[in-house]
Amino acid sequence: MEWFIELLVRATGRRVRKTDAPWLECFLGKPGLIGTGIYERIAAESELRIRAPKDAGLLDNFSALRGPTFDPNSVRPEIRDLYEHAAQYQLEVWTEVSLTGRFFL
Repeated sequence: MEWFIELLVRATGRRVRKTDAPWLECFLGKPGLIGTGIYERIAAESELRIRAPKDAGLLDNFSALRGPTFDPNSVRPEIRDLYEHAAQYQLEVWTEVSLTGRFFL
């Protein structure tokens, strides 16, 4: 399936120079497993240093999401806390594929 997708992209796509589309530059595109050290590797390759407070969040203040159709106060406090203090949580993510899908993958 991967081979077919690559062939389809080559047949229907077009070449783009990185200088014409710098947003296409991607650190995650290297072969192999990404693993838990991906951000440390990216930082090292870019000569950057990771400084993350132990209570860092996705947002400093969940109320920043307020808009004409969204009231942050209507959201459960646990969800607000996750957004404001995500580094205090440990998340586990996995995927499942149906038996039919496994055949193609």
